[in-house]
Amino acid sequence: MKYLHKAENQEVEILKYLGQNSNRWLTSEEIGEHMNLSRVTVNKIIKSLQSKIEEDKHIYIEIVQNKGVLFNCSSSIYIADLIQKIYSNSLTFKLITSLLNESIISLDQFAYKNFISLASIRRKIAFINEILKDSNIAIRNNRFVGDEQNIRGFLFKYYWEIFKGRYWPFSNVDKAKLIENSERVSMRLEIWCSQVSYEQIYYLLAISRIRVKKAHIIDYKKEFYQLTEENAMFEICKEEWYRSFPQLYCPESEFHYYFFVISSFSLNYVKTNVEKLIVLKEVYGEKDLFAFEITKYLFKNVEKKYKLENLEKKHPLLFLELVMCHSKAFIVPSKVLITSSDSFYYKEKMAQNYPEIFKNLNTIISDLKDKFPQIIYSESFLLETYCMIHFQALRNFFLKKIKILVSVSAGRTTEQTILGNIAQHFKEKYLIEETFDENKADICITDGQLKTLENNNIFYIIDTNLGNKDFLQIEAIINN
Repeated sequence: MKYLHKAENQEVEILKYLGQNSNRWLTSEEIGEHMNLSRVTVNKIIKSLQSKIEEDKHIYIEIVQNKGVLFNCSSSIYIADLIQKIYSNSLTFKLITSLLNESIISLDQFAYKNFISLASIRRKIAFINEILKDSNIAIRNNRFVGDEQNIRGFLFKYYWEIFKGRYWPFSNVDKAKLIENSERVSMRLEIWCSQVSYEQIYYLLAISRIRVKKAHIIDYKKEFYQLTEENAMFEICKEEWYRSFPQLYCPESEFHYYFFVISSFSLNYVKTNVEKLIVLKEVYGEKDLFAFEITKYLFKNVEKKYKLENLEKKHPLLFLELVMCHSKAFIVPSKVLITSSDSFYYKEKMAQNYPEIFKNLNTIISDLKDKFPQIIYSESFLLETYCMIHFQALRNFFLKKIKILVSVSAGRTTEQTILGNIAQHFKEKYLIEETFDENKADICITDGQLKTLENNNIFYIIDTNLGNKDFLQIEAIINN
């Protein structure tokens, strides 16, 4: 895999490892073994980290010969801040930001300003172009060229993966205006996004505003017009945009793109009225949107694969969420790897714990890509999303169900606590269900008062506060 920030990723991964082992001495050999790096490289990176925190009062790194490295930090927030600082001070970040703003007059001047050789700049541009080529975009004449939608999608992914909404990297765009506009639109439509989605929308709209000012206009896409045609919600959004930015020139195609962006991010299902959610789902369906068709096709595949019925009817909010997910996959292509593998957390979990289901999901996505070319650039994003849904929303369908009977002399409250602790411990392996029927129980847990039971799978506990040894014994009985 080729990441845009290979050197910075190594620094960040070592920083995270130090944070996980705070307040204990670590040797360079131990860190190197964990990171698969040489001792020389580890020492070089740690000294680099030390130089970056010289004026930081919240993070402390001590290096002592024959003892190793001691790391201390008062809060993980400061580690996150330092990670952002590492990326934003890199040559890659400065180059991409300058390309976005089209502020590079000449590469010679840029190299001089950043104290680096012209040859290094040219090598960096060639490296980035090699990574971007599959997305139909490139760096030429000191600017981004190619498919405008993919350029914006790449820039969004780049800034979001580094800052995740904690920092506003677009100094020439007034974020307060974007917030004001979004709040008015949400109030008029009575449809609210999640807080993370709002931040992502602000990032994408800010990038779009910068690109429009540089005369880079979004191309006509039928997918946008399918959604906006004769859509009262689109007219409201357009009206509010004019109200917020009366002086900003905005071609008609941009309005259709903006509305598609706003319609492609997760909702706040608590704040949004249920009737509005039904209306929104009907709008997607009536307009024959590709994202709606993909979702229906996906549900049919899952139903067939796992012998399920009526998923759309049983899980309407999940269906709506996936419609928006497939829309997002279209506007934010994810072929480019920016920082580290953090964005593939659920994919790695699935591959490790449920290889067969992971294989099935890969097959499903491959089939979707062949049938729906709109998502051809977003395989990794969709796979991560589907894996996340497995863990969070559809886990009941996949996890092995374990029925447990708990009976202890301390009473019902303690029984519920024990059951809850077991469910939490095994949440990624089993779906724990309580039963009061000995004959249906896969395992019976007691402190002695169930001695008359005929069930052979009995686990006797002494302490109701279960530890790791208890969980290992419980799992051994389950798998017996």
